[in-house]
Amino acid sequence: MKKILLQYFPSLDNYGTAMMGLVTAQFLSDHFGGDVEIHADLNSDEIIPEVTGELRGSVPVRRFTPPRHQQIQRSRGLLRVFRQLSAAKGYGEFDLVLVLAGDGISEYYGRWNALVKSLIFYFQRFHCPVVLVGQTLGPFHLFRNRLLLPRLLRRIPVFTRDQWSHDYLQEEWQGKQNLHQGADLAFCDLPLQHDRSIEREILERYHLVPDRYVTVIVSGLVKQYCTDRRVYFRNWHEILCRLAVHPRLREKQICLLAHTFANYGDEGAIIAELVAGLPEDLRQRVVPVTERMLPTRARCVLGNGYLTITGRMHASISTFQMGKPAIVLSYSKKYEGIIGRNLNRPDLILEAGRNDALWENCGSARSPDGTLADRIDEKVRYICENYDRLTGEIRKEAAVQKQQAESMLQQCVAFVR
Repeated sequence: MKKILLQYFPSLDNYGTAMMGLVTAQFLSDHFGGDVEIHADLNSDEIIPEVTGELRGSVPVRRFTPPRHQQIQRSRGLLRVFRQLSAAKGYGEFDLVLVLAGDGISEYYGRWNALVKSLIFYFQRFHCPVVLVGQTLGPFHLFRNRLLLPRLLRRIPVFTRDQWSHDYLQEEWQGKQNLHQGADLAFCDLPLQHDRSIEREILERYHLVPDRYVTVIVSGLVKQYCTDRRVYFRNWHEILCRLAVHPRLREKQICLLAHTFANYGDEGAIIAELVAGLPEDLRQRVVPVTERMLPTRARCVLGNGYLTITGRMHASISTFQMGKPAIVLSYSKKYEGIIGRNLNRPDLILEAGRNDALWENCGSARSPDGTLADRIDEKVRYICENYDRLTGEIRKEAAVQKQQAESMLQQCVAFVR
């Protein structure tokens, strides 16, 4: 029996991470006919019933706790890194380690983040096969990253999830061996996605009628967009008010969906704060979905709306995967790669990352570049006027991405020792 570890699948608190983990776990179980032990670095044993409940059949999922875990958690700085590296031999029990995540090896989330993670993978590979699956790596601007990362990762198979990242690494790392083109795992069907009873139950719970609502995801990653939280909220307030009076959307509800919780940014709390500041008449049309639901239900909400406006990558992928359009607020190169190039939808991206000037235009009628709400208005109008064409093209391109993601998983299991 094979033992395979899924890294960076800690919980279901981030629907994007959860979808990637669920898709991979189901694939491994199906591929090996059940003759496999699937381990994941889950935060607690209490999560296991939730995970297995989102899978088809009886899929055994076990929690893996790395050696010296408590010591590592209590450590900081170089001591923490040293203990993480010294725990690498504890991964020798596995026949394969699949590193999920998305853009974790980048400089968006910390100056040392990419280097530390790459060091850990480098040491792990001496004890078991390690494969990076569905990754957006880079861009790297720091000299130490550009110097060291090619050396650390050159012998580790890397499957990128977008063409931009693949081209970037080929140029930056001068034709790295073991570099493969893949796709984002969330383009695959979730294991229970086609269970109509689940879809019916979640839509009825919130009184949502297919195609009669717009879904909005207000990202909890505020600092990726704007340094002033008050300005961030002021923009989203204006966006919702403008949506409510848009000629094409006047008869539709606005569903505010929380897409992440806990350590990923408690978007349920953000929604509650935002709704509290809305005019009473608008609150009557808003459906706040602040509870933490399971990923299949979240995808059903996203895929049954008329369109989605989102600051979360995987909320857009779920929407596209179910054949609907999404307006995406970008803060990194992964949006250009996955949505702009892979899905061929640069027309649905708004560059809004760390752009204080754009966010501070809110309420300014004299801004020559317009406000963020103005730009979203234009995208909404564009989608409404070209809806049938866009949905047809999206379904076609999403199907290609799904096929490529499934092919990527097939290639990954070839690395099992």
